[in-house]
Amino acid sequence: MDLLAQIEALTVSQLATLSKRDDATGILAEYRLAALTNSPAPSRETVVTGEGYAIVAANGELKRLEVDGYYATSDDAEDRLEEIRYFENAVIREGSFVSWNSSGGRARGKVERILLEGSVKVPGTSFTINAEPDNPAVLIRLWRKTADGWNETDTVVGHKMSTLTSIEPLSKESFEPPLGVQESGQQALDWIAEGHAGDGFTDVGRARASQLARGDNVSRETIGRMASFLARHEGNSSAEGWNYGEDGFPSPGRVAYEAWGGAEGKTWADSIMGREKAACPIATYSVPVNLKNRQTAIEVADYGPLNPGLPNDEYWEHLATYFDVTPVEARSTVCGNCAAFDQTSHIEDCIVEGLSGDSEDPYDVVEQGDLGYCRVFKFKCASARTCSAWIAGGPIVDDEPLELAKAKFVRKSEDRQFTLGPLYVPDFMDAHGEWTDPDTLQAAVWGWVNSGDRRIFLQHDRDVEAGSWVEVMTMPQPWTVDMLGSDGSVAGEVTYPAGTVFLGVIWNDESWAKIKRGELRGYSIGGMAGSVYAEMPEDAVREGVEVPG
Repeated sequence: MDLLAQIEALTVSQLATLSKRDDATGILAEYRLAALTNSPAPSRETVVTGEGYAIVAANGELKRLEVDGYYATSDDAEDRLEEIRYFENAVIREGSFVSWNSSGGRARGKVERILLEGSVKVPGTSFTINAEPDNPAVLIRLWRKTADGWNETDTVVGHKMSTLTSIEPLSKESFEPPLGVQESGQQALDWIAEGHAGDGFTDVGRARASQLARGDNVSRETIGRMASFLARHEGNSSAEGWNYGEDGFPSPGRVAYEAWGGAEGKTWADSIMGREKAACPIATYSVPVNLKNRQTAIEVADYGPLNPGLPNDEYWEHLATYFDVTPVEARSTVCGNCAAFDQTSHIEDCIVEGLSGDSEDPYDVVEQGDLGYCRVFKFKCASARTCSAWIAGGPIVDDEPLELAKAKFVRKSEDRQFTLGPLYVPDFMDAHGEWTDPDTLQAAVWGWVNSGDRRIFLQHDRDVEAGSWVEVMTMPQPWTVDMLGSDGSVAGEVTYPAGTVFLGVIWNDESWAKIKRGELRGYSIGGMAGSVYAEMPEDAVREGVEVPG
């Protein structure tokens, strides 16, 4: 569903709420609302672009235009992409995270119910909220920040939609801006209102300033983008109009800098990024170590080719001889589908941090090179290259196991919105450094089946149902299956050991759309267990498990 279709799917009350915003989202909503209610045409104008199209709101018309998808710079493209993401998160729905003013400051929570008409009683209280056509009643599960991050509480509160602001999802890695960062955001909003932002100032910048000024939570991903943006634009401090007392103060560049948190924001974002740097592989930020380890991969495993954009026939013929396959098959064995190729968001942040001093936009460098980290030879590498140590089943991405991509779907059915894949692989370390034996796994599966609960939840959130399971089976012997690429072609094969539990699921429409976009790639088992720490003998090592010496 593209941007215009999303606008057209909104109700009048949702459009009325959004149309009050002073950004592209508000303008698009205002145009659509005017068309539905036969109101006068709005005077504001905007253009929001997506991949291959643009939504134009101008001259009283809201229309979709096909475009080539070209952007003058990568920054322009990234700004437009963030605008689209921002719009998708701006509409408040059941399941959205929101914030509102309370007696104790800014409160936060997750929407559980939206009532468009009638009244609703707030659980555990004597209060009743009446819904209005242009101002729905909303029940919200309150979330509070604890020592281990944001967590939901047992408290449900009620508010009118007009009092709520959509925010980024709360999680263990959500961060609340300190007072100095909030003040920078508010300063940017004041300057924008005074007309200092300039014609090129983006809606994303306005949204970021508003988010920080309110003190709303900031996700780990946004922290990384703040650090990158502020590092790039700090170099503009020598331009005229940056400092107080200079002609043109505040310059549009200074307004943008403050909108993303300013000097206080840079210190804050850098401190969060710095706390994680110790956990980054050395090769992601040490050029000498990276070059040394890459040379080892070249000498030991024929890492290459030097320029993947060239035919490189001799290289692929050599690799084909090594694997005893055809050159065409050899060309399909690249880092991008290797089980040792790490492209998790954490590794991306590590690589970006290592590039920050050498590139204007390190995120763009990572994206253009499709970079990742090789866990075998421990160096940064590009997805289009390969080596003779290639292992089928990758890459490693967020929320997936670190070995052979065991949790990936192995079959899909478009017509039935069905997937089949491994639920859990026994005796193999998962993404959390844990594993279980076949007998324990089987007992857990039997208990789950006997419970009669066929619901499947999204990302372990029991408030968000994603579908229902329709078949489950424990394989009595090893099973080798073809791993299919996004185009349906065979990208390799992987053998699952005996005792692997396979699950078949039929998904609802929303979750199936995520699967088609590649946002959901496999299952993740949920449960409770206790941890026992014990001394292990030096020879107590199993495949896939490393015992510290």
